[in-house]
Amino acid sequence: MSGIGRKVIRHLGYRQEIGGSTRAVLSKREVEILKFIMMGFSNRKIAGQLFLSPETVKTYVSRIFRKLGAATRAQAVARSRSLELFGVQSDILMANTPPRAR
Repeated sequence: MSGIGRKVIRHLGYRQEIGGSTRAVLSKREVEILKFIMMGFSNRKIAGQLFLSPETVKTYVSRIFRKLGAATRAQAVARSRSLELFGVQSDILMANTPPRAR
């Protein structure tokens, strides 16, 4: 399990048992989309970057919100920071984001 998955599970107490092993709460794709959210991308822009439909991104965003206990993008970003999901990397992501994308 990834370090991110362990941190989320530790803080949220959420576990999903599959064949005796614990899976990470956020999938790799959800983590990828969360990083785009942190950079201020809209669902449409995320969809374009990942070659997905905007509706698919919307579904992923909803799952991320539910898993992080967030109702908004700002809450999801704040929650990911409080859980230290990305450590210093989250600050680097924001620092390297062009102003128009924030």
